Amino acid sequence: MEYIRKKIERKINFLENSGKQSDLKIYYQVRLEYVLIYCLSYLWNKNIKRLQDDDKDYILSKIYHPSIGDIEDIVRKLDIEGDFFKNKKIHQTTSKYPRLRNEKIGHGYVFEDGTEDYLKAFKELYDTLINSEIPILSGNYDLILVTSKENIFFKGTSYKPDGSEYVPWHCSVDVYDFEINNLYLFDSSNYFRLSPFIEIKDEDEIFIFSSIQEPLIGKVKYNKILSTGISTKEWADFIEAEIISSGLKRKSVNGTILNLFKHNYSKYIDVGIKKKVLDFLLKTAHSVSATVWGHGGVGKTAAIQNVCEELSVATSKKFDYIIFLSAKDRSYNYKTGTIQEISDYVTSLDEIIRNINKLMFGNESNLLEDIKIFDGQLLVVIDDYETLPDDEKKNITQFIRELNPNHHRVIVTTRADFKLGDEIQTNELDENGTKEFFIKVLENEFAGLPIRNWQTKILENDNSRKLFLITNGRPLFIFQFAHTLIQTGNIDEALAIDIKDSNSAIDFLYGRIYNYLSQSAKDIFVSISLLVTVNDLSNLVNKILFVLNLENEEEKFNSAIQELVKLRIIEIKENDFFKVYSKEIFQKMGDYFLKRDDNFIKICKQRLNQVSKDKKLDNEQALLQSADTNRLTKNEEEVISSYRYILNRATAPPEIKLQAALNLSAYLFIDRGKKENAVKVLDETFHLFSGNGKFIKMLAAYYWSLGSNSSKEKSIKVLKEFYAKNTILNIDTNLELLGLLITYRSIFAITQKDELKESYKYNELSQLEFSKRNDAIKDEFHNIWKHNGHFFLDFLKRTNIHKLTSGARQNAVTGLFQFSETQIRINKLETAKEICEFVIAKFPSNFHSIFEFKLTKLKSFINQRSQEIRH
Repeated sequence: MEYIRKKIERKINFLENSGKQSDLKIYYQVRLEYVLIYCLSYLWNKNIKRLQDDDKDYILSKIYHPSIGDIEDIVRKLDIEGDFFKNKKIHQTTSKYPRLRNEKIGHGYVFEDGTEDYLKAFKELYDTLINSEIPILSGNYDLILVTSKENIFFKGTSYKPDGSEYVPWHCSVDVYDFEINNLYLFDSSNYFRLSPFIEIKDEDEIFIFSSIQEPLIGKVKYNKILSTGISTKEWADFIEAEIISSGLKRKSVNGTILNLFKHNYSKYIDVGIKKKVLDFLLKTAHSVSATVWGHGGVGKTAAIQNVCEELSVATSKKFDYIIFLSAKDRSYNYKTGTIQEISDYVTSLDEIIRNINKLMFGNESNLLEDIKIFDGQLLVVIDDYETLPDDEKKNITQFIRELNPNHHRVIVTTRADFKLGDEIQTNELDENGTKEFFIKVLENEFAGLPIRNWQTKILENDNSRKLFLITNGRPLFIFQFAHTLIQTGNIDEALAIDIKDSNSAIDFLYGRIYNYLSQSAKDIFVSISLLVTVNDLSNLVNKILFVLNLENEEEKFNSAIQELVKLRIIEIKENDFFKVYSKEIFQKMGDYFLKRDDNFIKICKQRLNQVSKDKKLDNEQALLQSADTNRLTKNEEEVISSYRYILNRATAPPEIKLQAALNLSAYLFIDRGKKENAVKVLDETFHLFSGNGKFIKMLAAYYWSLGSNSSKEKSIKVLKEFYAKNTILNIDTNLELLGLLITYRSIFAITQKDELKESYKYNELSQLEFSKRNDAIKDEFHNIWKHNGHFFLDFLKRTNIHKLTSGARQNAVTGLFQFSETQIRINKLETAKEICEFVIAKFPSNFHSIFEFKLTKLKSFINQRSQEIRH
């Protein structure tokens, strides 16, 4: 007898003496089934590892959701030495019980008139077992619950066979290698493990095995005895409950055969990847392959390994073979924060095929045909695919394309921006996910420590935000933080360590990432080092575009930019800015830049000099600024070339091209004295800027300055054409150019008038020719008034002169002065006088003197004319 059975016996004795037969039924059942589980516990721990593969496979397939008949069958299979079943009475009794249970409980009904027969049948079965003289059933034993290990002693509680007494228990570590929180049977000299089938929490909290609720984590469901209740507990026994043969493969409980591989987790914590993979494998058949894509440390490998395990313990078998192969040649030890080399990994299609053939067909052939024609269900996983050589990736891709999605599935995990089949993208956790993942890590990794304090503190003082920032939401770094916290014992101290930016972390995440990039992404990666600094990791995306001379290949460039964004190398901000994720990545960029060929380096630096790294200027502004600077430092040919480059750029906005044209023209006209060349620049770009007042003003001024009548006529012509389309004079530029038009037109007509008089004076033309040309000039004077002058004067009379820009005001005064001269020449003296009086009355005093002088002369002429008329 032992403590638990004695407690059941005492309860039964009480009910028997009380005559409560209806209550006795459940206790008779509990007592008998407890004995079966008790026997199962003893035999399982004694013999499970000694079974042949077939028997072990059978038992493992039954134990997850066993019926009482399955329990009896398992006990029989485990009794390889005849501890129980060499006794014929035991054999007969255990064989009868499943049938009796089904008859009396599972199928049919037992009413009051059948209770006595029910109790009699169950009691006879139990008595037969107990009277069989089998020591494990008939002897007296202590139940030992081992709870801790301190120094050289195990400690716990000893539950005595009387069913009521329990005392503290101690045992030297030299006696037996106990497992903590496990239950043992003790017969004064020997210990026999009963866990994980019988569970004692305290003297009244007793549970026996019911089923395995979650096979992947070995979670067992227990039924409480002596009162109603259930409980669960996780046991590694059932995670490891597999058939292993020849050190190469294992057969799971549902018959799936897997290769042996080492898990990179102790207890899986889902990060949202697993369901996507299972959906691909179980709910689709359109594609052979899928790519689980994600950054380093986000849980790709753990997720796919857990998928393999879940498929291997599912109720029904999905795959005949699951083969997990890794190309990973190094790993990050989150307990120490260091990188460790791995020796066992695949490097080629040949090795992959040999591994598959060896597991499936027992040979190491590198032939593909047997795999291709396999008509069962095969799942192959290739982990860390990006580390394989490029030529091998091509070979593997071709092999995968030849497989049949109805029989074959291939999943690759990679941190490079690579897609083979369906894409299953993974990401870092957000702040809330980071916090929740950390709490689960504490529960899984440090359940025996006082973790509640840390679970509370992570919710205080913005600590969860700090945790997110130092780990970037990567599960790998969250594990590392948890171990750091355990060692420091101080959450503030642990949070002060920026895990993601350590040298080892950066090397693990980005040390080789350059090798996995496309060529365009590689070029961008290295060129960024020219544009940012340790203290400022941001700049304009368009500067990269210019430095690499990819402006005509924007689609390829944008694709490469997104590749770097997806890999968390850079992030894109508003207004076309990028930012490098960390200074350590920037250092890697610089290192790889220096390894590029001299010509690439030279061209990048030359093009950078054209736009500078000043992020306040976009490329076009920077190019213009560079061209302007060249006027002081470069020769004429280089200056002209730098401006011409801007004018010829398809991407340069109109305002930049305009300024380039104006600045180049000004350089040639003023700095180099090459007026014709300056005008030529403006002529060439006239079609682009004919509607721009600033451009027309310079063009008209430069035409005029050339001095010839033809160039002056061109000047007047462009101003006329501009005014014809821009007659709204409350726009200062339009007013300014109208003033300039009136000025040039008036001066040109007056000059023609004076030259005509001079030619006539020296008899250089006839009276008839003089009259003809003189009439034409008079018509011009009248036209100036008719088409320009009076509109100009009327508008100025209606406007506030002081609100005009200085340029408009200056040209207004100049235009009015020259306009008044034309009116004098056609004897409109009152109009000229009106103009002078208007300027003196409305314009600032610095403009008055010339008009006051003219006004005096005009008054004199007018008075003289009046006197002449009177006489």
